[in-house]
Amino acid sequence: MRRRFLPASVALVGVITAIGCTFEAGDEPLGWKQEELSAPKKAFCKVPVEGRGTKDMETDYLPHVITCENGGANLQALKAQAIAARSVAYYSMMTKGSICDSQGCQVYSCGKQPSELAKRAVRETRGMILSHGGTLTYGFYVAGDSGAKAPSCKDYSGYTSHYVTYNAGKTGKSVTQTSLGYIGPPGFGQNRGCMSQWGARCLENQKKYSHTDILRFYYGSDITVLQTQGDCVPAEKTLKAKAVKKWSSAKRFRGKQAHYIACAEQPLKLGFTFSNVGSATWRDVEKRGKAVGSDVFLVTASGKVDKLTGKKRFSLRHNDNDLVRGDRKAKNCADKRGCRKTRFISGGMKAKAPKKPGVYTSRWRLRDYSAAWGKQSQGFGPKVELKVKVVSCELPNAGCGCRVWCTDGSSQKLASTITSNAMCKSVAETACKPAATLKHDYVACQPSGGGGTSGSGGTTSTDPSAPSPPSSPAGGSDGSDWPEPETDPSPGGEPTDGGEPGDDEDASDDDGWESDADGEGEDDDADFAEDGFTGDDADAMHYDAVEYGESCSVAPGRTATSRFGSWASFGVGLAAWWVRRRRRASLSGDVTGVGLAKLRQ
Repeated sequence: MRRRFLPASVALVGVITAIGCTFEAGDEPLGWKQEELSAPKKAFCKVPVEGRGTKDMETDYLPHVITCENGGANLQALKAQAIAARSVAYYSMMTKGSICDSQGCQVYSCGKQPSELAKRAVRETRGMILSHGGTLTYGFYVAGDSGAKAPSCKDYSGYTSHYVTYNAGKTGKSVTQTSLGYIGPPGFGQNRGCMSQWGARCLENQKKYSHTDILRFYYGSDITVLQTQGDCVPAEKTLKAKAVKKWSSAKRFRGKQAHYIACAEQPLKLGFTFSNVGSATWRDVEKRGKAVGSDVFLVTASGKVDKLTGKKRFSLRHNDNDLVRGDRKAKNCADKRGCRKTRFISGGMKAKAPKKPGVYTSRWRLRDYSAAWGKQSQGFGPKVELKVKVVSCELPNAGCGCRVWCTDGSSQKLASTITSNAMCKSVAETACKPAATLKHDYVACQPSGGGGTSGSGGTTSTDPSAPSPPSSPAGGSDGSDWPEPETDPSPGGEPTDGGEPGDDEDASDDDGWESDADGEGEDDDADFAEDGFTGDDADAMHYDAVEYGESCSVAPGRTATSRFGSWASFGVGLAAWWVRRRRRASLSGDVTGVGLAKLRQ
């Protein structure tokens, strides 16, 4: 639905004549009605230019406009100019079906032929327009100050400098609107500021900004460059995702407050499955990739460290499917390279319930760090979240008997007639119904003057100050407080409570929460901030080498001797391989040795 606003009676008092065509001060009337319009998905391939006839948008109109308006700029500034000018043209087409040929709109005819660089800038940004929150953003721009220079590249003394806005790092309602047009309420999607053409040149030439960096500098860090489609715009690689599942190795919470429930400090795993519904292939290449989708990570929606996993991002390289295709030929699976779906991560994202009870929300979204987005990254697809209710599962000091904690968050001490861990477990399963058992704990009550045993085989003292022995919850096998989560679930296997979902193509019976959110065009969180990460994930392949919270200590269940033995075996194998290699080399004339000898001469 379109909303009309009062006319904006703002007159441009002057313009620097060194950029574009020459106009005298006061020649650019800017009073017209402003309409907030939804950003179009279909490209305008033709544009009627008043007094000039109908022109091809991409091959004629825009190359002329950016040559006239900012012809002396280099490629990145021209690309930013092309996107802003296209946004202006689209707004005019959507409101009156044509556009004027003057600074009241933008200049098409100035007696200059489009330069090859201008044609390239338009070609490399075909169909791209500015948008915020689903609204078409009007690409305001002025000449600005020819004296703009690094490090700030800001305008100070140009006739039009007071219209320019500096919105680098700003998002949402904090973005400054320009007085060149209608100023709407905070967060108004149509007015996101004004670009300086001289400033754009400075940002490219002196600070090496890309066109997307330039646009964010003036229109806000959350400005979206939207790709339209049409006959004049060849299909581009697009990043689109659909959330398919979320799951955890923890028990399901019986209630609406959370998805799962866990005891304080309990180790667990989380997982999220996505489907590629765009045309760009997802991967995470070494270093920083250039193509769209070449550096895909799962990143916390806030950009801050997640309280359950202790991390803020996971590389696609951790997944069973680390090459996620979106074309029609891709199979609808998640456990093989080239499938349409992928699950973060293989074996699950290792997590640990915090010590303090409460409901903890783990929120994530996909993000591409490829160089296609300049110095920043691009979030895409829906934001997904998984809530875990954390409860204290400790027996009271000097407590004894049988106690059960249930998946609806309740706990209770059971009958004193229970005399064994096995009996405690059996009664606990009944006591929690209709919920399930989260954990049970049994400590034998010691008769006066005698000793007793706990469910884990330890003894219990009657001294209230004595520490309680460790309990043995159902499922434990090694005397530890918690059973180890599954680390290598079989794809397509029968789902079990606390297990990992299988990879069936329909996967309708997996133990997890179904989802169908696509999140197309969803903005980043208002408090999200880039942290300087560039997609070069040096530690991506070493995630499973260290358990959560272990640092470099020996992992549970493995001794230093067994670890040394593994390295010793590896060393022996390596030595044998080298001997065989040298023997083959000697039989074939030792080509490698000859090559080295020549290099040393």
